[in-house]
Amino acid sequence: MPKYKLDYIWLDGYTPVPNLRTKNLVKEFDSFPTVEELPLWGFDGSSTQQAEGGDSDCVLKPVAIYPDKTNEFGVLVLCEVMLPGGEAHPSNARATITDDPGTWFGFEQEYFLTHDGMPLGFPRNGYPEPRGPYYCGVGYKNVGSLGRKITEEHIAVYGPDNDQRLTGLHETQSIDKFSWGVADRGASVRVPHSFVKNEYRGYLEDRRPNSQGDPYAIASRILQTIATVPTNGAMAAV
Repeated sequence: MPKYKLDYIWLDGYTPVPNLRTKNLVKEFDSFPTVEELPLWGFDGSSTQQAEGGDSDCVLKPVAIYPDKTNEFGVLVLCEVMLPGGEAHPSNARATITDDPGTWFGFEQEYFLTHDGMPLGFPRNGYPEPRGPYYCGVGYKNVGSLGRKITEEHIAVYGPDNDQRLTGLHETQSIDKFSWGVADRGASVRVPHSFVKNEYRGYLEDRRPNSQGDPYAIASRILQTIATVPTNGAMAAV
């Protein structure tokens, strides 16, 4: 049987932005394994801000796998962190997401290359383009009246240092204000024309989460809000 190199990958407990961690397991399988075939695997949480040294065991639970294109027998294993008793670890934001199979999310992030600390293509003493160096969007579908149901609880999980990005300039709304507008990139929530033309059904774009936000925490917070808003039985996100 071929030996597969399993890269178990998880989010650690560092704040405000967790780090990706990985450890490797070599195991034999007849063919490319399934999630169900992969074992739980422990790790020392005291080195990842997820446990105290006197009781440091944490557990990795595989939830999704992908082939490693750089290695014929490599497997990328995405994991949740669990406590030894089987409960979700407090740092496991994925476990807080409401089970709603009809909900879709799209997360968009933009990246740029730098040289000597400056984004490529910028003048040495210049400024970023109007939309800023990065942003990510989260959309909703069929939530009509959701617009203003956005609170400080959302900002709290939309990524650290967001006050430096949500200044009211460069096509952003100020962090202490809420606004929405049709096709308005400077609003907190941008409403596409297609949403209006489709009787206020479609997707909305929340433009405030930043590139350091935890997508699990963001999705969890949005779903908690959606659950409090009447939508006439039509509720999904994209």
